[in-house]
Amino acid sequence: MAYFKNVLITELPSYNDLLKLVDRKNSGLIKYNLNEKIPIESKYIGNVKEGVLNYLNSRLLIYDDYLDGQFLAYDTDFTMLNNYGMIHYQDPRPFYAICTTVIMLRLNKGDKIKGMAKMISKKHCCTLVYGCVQASVRFPEAYNDYVFSGLSVGTQIRFR
Repeated sequence: MAYFKNVLITELPSYNDLLKLVDRKNSGLIKYNLNEKIPIESKYIGNVKEGVLNYLNSRLLIYDDYLDGQFLAYDTDFTMLNNYGMIHYQDPRPFYAICTTVIMLRLNKGDKIKGMAKMISKKHCCTLVYGCVQASVRFPEAYNDYVFSGLSVGTQIRFR
């Protein structure tokens, strides 16, 4: 659960729902095969699968600079590449190598996406894209207020 402008987001889109949107033009969604060594907290030593799921959940909706995108969902049917953990220098947590598929939001210049208006002001509109990602759309200064006066909260808008 997360909050966005006093709106409670109780359920994120599922992996399968987002997977259907990956091949659509201008969706901004990509399917990425993640092969990574991830740290597991010591309380999950007895149940590594739960520790991996907890780690992947902590990365949802957070922008990753290295992958140049934002994690939206992951395949819970991941593969452990090794049955044992590795300790890295100066980090006491065990690292486990996993392989899974993630759906990421990676927008390119010129992509057109849809969002639902959640907050509207004179100069910009905050939208919620895919029900979980905040995007702020600035209105062009060349247009007067009349053009956007019909816009209301809950309206689906398409922007670039």
